[in-house]
Amino acid sequence: FDADTREAAADHLVVLLDAMLADSDQPIQSAPLLRDAERDELVTTFASSPDPGLTVPETVVHAFESQARSTPEAAAIEHDGRTLTYRQLDARANALAADLRDRGVRAGERVAVAMGRSLEVVVAYLAVLKAGGAYVPLDPSHPEARLRHQLDESAPLVVLTRAGEPAVPETRAEVVVVDTDALAEDVPPLAETPDASDLAYVLYTSGSTGRPKGVRISHGALAHYAAWACHTYAEGAPTDAALFTPLTFDLTVTSLWVPLLTGGRIQIYGEDDQPGATVLKVIEDDAVDLIKLTPSHLALLRGRQKTERIRTVIVGGEDLKTTQARRALQVFGTDAVLYNEYGPTEATVGCVVHRFDPATDTDVSVPIGRPMSHVEAYLLNDSRQLVPVGVVGELYVGGDGLAEGYLEQPERTAERFVPHPFTAGARLYRTGDLGRWRR
Repeated sequence: FDADTREAAADHLVVLLDAMLADSDQPIQSAPLLRDAERDELVTTFASSPDPGLTVPETVVHAFESQARSTPEAAAIEHDGRTLTYRQLDARANALAADLRDRGVRAGERVAVAMGRSLEVVVAYLAVLKAGGAYVPLDPSHPEARLRHQLDESAPLVVLTRAGEPAVPETRAEVVVVDTDALAEDVPPLAETPDASDLAYVLYTSGSTGRPKGVRISHGALAHYAAWACHTYAEGAPTDAALFTPLTFDLTVTSLWVPLLTGGRIQIYGEDDQPGATVLKVIEDDAVDLIKLTPSHLALLRGRQKTERIRTVIVGGEDLKTTQARRALQVFGTDAVLYNEYGPTEATVGCVVHRFDPATDTDVSVPIGRPMSHVEAYLLNDSRQLVPVGVVGELYVGGDGLAEGYLEQPERTAERFVPHPFTAGARLYRTGDLGRWRR
């Protein structure tokens, strides 16, 4: 503990003794440790980071369509020598959306998308959202048992795939093969558009601790994260990003929506049988402004040639060591900006972020930082009371990015999404992760 924490501990002991003298029958774990001023600081200054400059659209569909009208002939996505402009991407997504609507897709209906990284998968995601449905990313290379469980539980009305993908397990859903080149470009957009409260996607967690969980993310939550990421990582400027990580991880949400909502371009990298080969290709090409990857990816970059164009590097998914961050800047250059983004899938990609500073970040691990705008973060003890600055507590998160819960798992939802202790009617997500505040 640092000197400030040691000094504060004496005051916390006084508060605890006063509380026990006032009510000697209360459980000691429920007795307060904080004075009112310190509690208020934790609930306001520490727990949230308001940004009045952040404007959040109702949905990413509305934001994308506005961008397509502004830059219709700009390249939106590229893959293997094929390119779609914003006009083409919007038009083909409209055509597929109309087809999905004819097949019965409406708000709340789920559509599985079993494709690898490709032009078709971006068209499919947009089309599902335009039709009012929620997309469920499936990796067709995953074991059959896992795919079968996801299909059975998510019960999609339609499964979208493309030529050349492995066949999905037998399902009651209608299987549609998407051919981007065959989609018409003269189909008008659907008159009915999704609302912020509608479901946008269901993303399955790894299931490393048991049964995989389908996390339900609303349009409002997705729009909040996408708007914040565009505002922070792109600063509103057109930003090209590399799409090279598995679509079944929400790491890719940043790489999809930041380009599409800023007038930038998604550079898609296909699947590769050699682990790590794709990220090395991204670095070698040096053809985008922004990349998002994991600390494990960073370990592969040691000794690589310095990049000239990549200037925004977002790291997430694992504990980021300070040594890894320093080595990364040797590849990307000291004028590059490196962000450590923390967030479970249940908080829509990210909820807490820190901009790495090699001059001040000297601990073993890079801090995860402060809550994003319109997000709340609290460190609580086992009785869900606030812990003082410098004391370890469990991290709870809430705010506009909070998921709706788990698909078809009400007990698990109730266990992890708990009543907000400080705001009536709101909820927080128990991350299970431990942390402590630092001044």
